[in-house]
Amino acid sequence: MLVARTAAGIPIAYQATWSEWKGYRLRVEVYGRQGMALAHYPPLLNMVVRRDADGRRTRSWMLYPRTNLRERLLGWQKTAGDAFTAELTDFLRLRAGGSAACATGLDGLRAVEFAAAAERSAATGAIVAV
Repeated sequence: MLVARTAAGIPIAYQATWSEWKGYRLRVEVYGRQGMALAHYPPLLNMVVRRDADGRRTRSWMLYPRTNLRERLLGWQKTAGDAFTAELTDFLRLRAGGSAACATGLDGLRAVEFAAAAERSAATGAIVAV
């Protein structure tokens, strides 16, 4: 578990454990003043809750019936293979001078820096700036 704070003072809590890994399971929740976002797998789905200026909340769901049906019929390995194929295609596009579909090498570097800082903090008991 990692507890962090952004330069603006926004708190972050991150938890990852192999004990939750039963098959191929993932859940990400992000909370903010205006709402929250949830990503869940399996089944693959996203939910976004927004609060408008009047304080009313709206909730929207994104369901992925084709992906979920494909996994029921062909297994999660098909989705994992498709994801690796998409990552390789993105890498080749970048190498050819194109743009990234989502994450960049710099994003990966920042993720590694964050993980290394968490490890240093755990070893020393001190706050580590990133």
